[in-house]
Amino acid sequence: MEACHANRAAVNLELQNYGMVLKDCAKALGYNPRNIKVLYRSARALYALDRVDEAIDCCDHALAVEPENVAVKAQRERCVEGKRILEEKRRVVEERERRESERKEALAKAIEVSFCLACVCVFRQTSSSPPKSPHQSRGIKIETPDATALSTANIVLDPSTDTLTWPVFFLYPEYKESDHIQAFDETHTFQDHLDVIFEHPAPWDQRENYTARGVEVYFEHNAGLHPGLVKVGKKLPLGEVLKHPKYVVQNGIPSFIVLPREGPFKEVFLARYKK
Repeated sequence: MEACHANRAAVNLELQNYGMVLKDCAKALGYNPRNIKVLYRSARALYALDRVDEAIDCCDHALAVEPENVAVKAQRERCVEGKRILEEKRRVVEERERRESERKEALAKAIEVSFCLACVCVFRQTSSSPPKSPHQSRGIKIETPDATALSTANIVLDPSTDTLTWPVFFLYPEYKESDHIQAFDETHTFQDHLDVIFEHPAPWDQRENYTARGVEVYFEHNAGLHPGLVKVGKKLPLGEVLKHPKYVVQNGIPSFIVLPREGPFKEVFLARYKK
């Protein structure tokens, strides 16, 4: 039976059925724990499964029986090297995860500080008394994205400049189109990006009303009983607009409505918010 299990382990090793190899080797070693070939096959299967510590242990058992076995010694060297590589990979992954965790934590703090400063500024414009907490300011509500939203929104904090870069959507309701700006630095203005987007006419712009100087930017808010629109100065930086008391970042991605400066669609669209 020992030979039967040993031979079947050899076949499964060639077929890369490593789990079956280990089962057959365990049964064979039950009959003869000093079987060099079985220990060697166990070591190879364990090495293939990245179970290098166990593979090294098998090699050591084999070398205790036959110290000069060339194949086993070579396999042990492969296992030791494999262990070093795995530990290095594990270290790199842990370091990457640590840095990512620190980045997200710093990002969340930066966003919170940014919005809290905005809240305090607005409060000071309306009251000479300091707020009881950073988030209280005469009915002004500031919401921040949760951790899940932050992790998927690709908001980036530059530690050297302490500035945030946001993903931003420009929405064109007239044509049901949009532009996704992957990296909008909070110090850049809306005009900066409009100049790039409309350097050439948009393929969907049938009337050619959408130009860098011929559009207006708005954001929608729910600060009152009904949704409203706030017009955004195109020369304002993104960071200033995000601090507006009525602005709420949804799901970690700011979005803005872009309308033609003139035309029937603008009048109809704005009228919806005046009802």
